[in-house]
Amino acid sequence: MGFSDLAWGAASKAMDLTKEAANKAADLTKEAANKAAEAAKAEAERQTELAKAEAERQAELAKAEAERQAELEQIRAYQDNFQNASFQIDTGYQLIHASPASVMFQREDMTVFFNTNQQDRFLLIDYSWSGPQFETLTESTSSTHGEDITKGKSGRMAAGAVIGTVFMPVVGTAVGAAIGAGGKKKKITDSQSDSRKVQRKTEVLTPATLKFKNLDNDQIVSIVIGCNTLIDSQIKCFQIQREQSAQEVPINATEALKEIKALKELLDMGAITQEEFNHKKQQLLNS
Repeated sequence: MGFSDLAWGAASKAMDLTKEAANKAADLTKEAANKAAEAAKAEAERQTELAKAEAERQAELAKAEAERQAELEQIRAYQDNFQNASFQIDTGYQLIHASPASVMFQREDMTVFFNTNQQDRFLLIDYSWSGPQFETLTESTSSTHGEDITKGKSGRMAAGAVIGTVFMPVVGTAVGAAIGAGGKKKKITDSQSDSRKVQRKTEVLTPATLKFKNLDNDQIVSIVIGCNTLIDSQIKCFQIQREQSAQEVPINATEALKEIKALKELLDMGAITQEEFNHKKQQLLNS
């Protein structure tokens, strides 16, 4: 095999290697381009999902805000038409379908509802509060005041200038003024600081209990609120339907029992018949 054949073989092999390297480079480039395209597509999809989620979140916030504003408008309308009181409920607000910060309304038929839950029908049957309590707050205040005090010997300056003018006009005035230079006035500020403590009483919220009867299921529920003098005055404007205790006997029933007893005595005496007694007794029991 001659030299030309060896050279041609080497050149051919080099060309094959170059072609193979070019093919591998093209494959790598294509693979990198595909990966980049897939990554860009994934990122675009992720950004789209994020944008969609953010748009949904903003829509929910806008809806919630619109509902809150509508509720506030409705509460304002209720405040114009119903007796109302605003307070913070510490415990039991779930039992009356309310929230910690609530407004209580009372209709003309004395039924009560909270916030915008106008479908609810409660009766306020009891209210108790121990009265106002105050705490003392101490505040410190300070002030600074002073006066300007002038010190010096102005008489010496004036005298020196006069003497110099008498003996040597013009020049003497300057010399005489210099003589009095030692009497130049000085301004000194004398300041003092005063501090004092001021105490004032502030009313604090204290527990009060409100008891209700749910007219839908006859359940008796109680809540505890934070109360002060202002809230107390608002609640006292409500009509409270206090429940009659088991030991209390209505006046009409007491009078009826007295009359039945008197009729029984008349029956025993023979003044009335058994039929008359029964008839009159039934009338008294039904009254």
